[in-house]
Amino acid sequence: MSVQQIFGKYAAEIKGEIQLFDTESEANTAVAVEKNGAHHLALALSYTNARGLQGKNAQGKINVITDFLAFADTLSTDEIAEPTPVQAEEEAAASLAAIEF
Repeated sequence: MSVQQIFGKYAAEIKGEIQLFDTESEANTAVAVEKNGAHHLALALSYTNARGLQGKNAQGKINVITDFLAFADTLSTDEIAEPTPVQAEEEAAASLAAIEF
């Protein structure tokens, strides 16, 4: 299953049908979901069950987790930046500052 550029769009075979996407990233994510979707869902369900999440709260987390895992599957090792210790601390502080209590 590979992504191919066709007339400015990106084509991928999903569930036996060719689908077109506006970006290569969207196409790669769809392929990753197709390939690893069941595993991603199982991981997300395990997480929400372990945290005791239910209903809309659990579904929201499941959606985010499966989307992230599909995205992570599309990255190559050299695309993942290693943060410097200062950068990681600054990002953590910024994330904490953004939380509304």
